[in-house]
Amino acid sequence: MTSHAPPSSAAGSQVALRLPLRLTLSPSPDRSPLGGAWWPQTHDLDLELADLVDDFPDHLGNVYRALYSRPDWTSRPRTVVTARRRIKTGFFPRDDTHLLLLSMSTRRSIRLLVVPAEHPAAERAISWAADPFNRLTGAQILARCVTSEHDDHEITEQWNDTGGNWWQGSRAPSFRGDPADPATADPWEGARRAGT
Repeated sequence: MTSHAPPSSAAGSQVALRLPLRLTLSPSPDRSPLGGAWWPQTHDLDLELADLVDDFPDHLGNVYRALYSRPDWTSRPRTVVTARRRIKTGFFPRDDTHLLLLSMSTRRSIRLLVVPAEHPAAERAISWAADPFNRLTGAQILARCVTSEHDDHEITEQWNDTGGNWWQGSRAPSFRGDPADPATADPWEGARRAGT
């Protein structure tokens, strides 16, 4: 599903190639606290919402209204014109929720995490939001994905440390002792062999 930006009227201008819709939904998107995640390519709501509505899965119904988080977008339209219809839009009273609430023709609502176009751990956030067992908010997912990705790099660096072993020998020490040395031999070894 590759969509294209509308051509501009300027002569010789190039049409911007758009990537396929980056949308991942949970198995039951209308029954989950977050029904999935959407990773738009820009912060232009007119362009991105039109792309989402035009390429949204048909089996879930038609989108007829969208509520969005204001800080995610540079434009704040009241309606968005799509290839299918005109969509009414509005925004949440609280800012920074990173949500898009879609009202569907099936009379159900789907809440999507909006992953910012430049988010460093976007793919991780998308899969986390689409997990049907997820109970985190969109803002919590985005924050934890960045923290989690940073922690993963530290763990990788720690395990790639080739500083040697702590015993400084070719063979790891045994805490049972040396069976040939009576002073360090396991005193219970003979009892175990005798079955007592």
